[in-house]
Amino acid sequence: GSSATPTWRGDLQERIIAQLPSVPQLQPGEAFTIVLVGRTGAGKSALGNVLLGYEFNSGPFRVGHETESETREVQIGDGLLFSDPAFQVRVIDTPGTEDTRGLTTSD
Repeated sequence: GSSATPTWRGDLQERIIAQLPSVPQLQPGEAFTIVLVGRTGAGKSALGNVLLGYEFNSGPFRVGHETESETREVQIGDGLLFSDPAFQVRVIDTPGTEDTRGLTTSD
């Protein structure tokens, strides 16, 4: 039968959860933080949405197109990692390291 979770998402989820620090060390109500850093267009915002349990283009972080900058300032999303109540998470999405905002071309 068909799975409700796409294979790539299940694989991503398993890999990330396997790398988490020992979650029992967190106090009730505490969240761990993931900071997304990388080049413009690398998919940071899309990854942030997926980490918070949304489709890549339908969560709290706006997703741009290819090499165009969409994230103009640091954004924070709080939620459950992959919608799992066992893992509270804060995702911090940052502008790309090669931000295309404000660039102009000369004639």
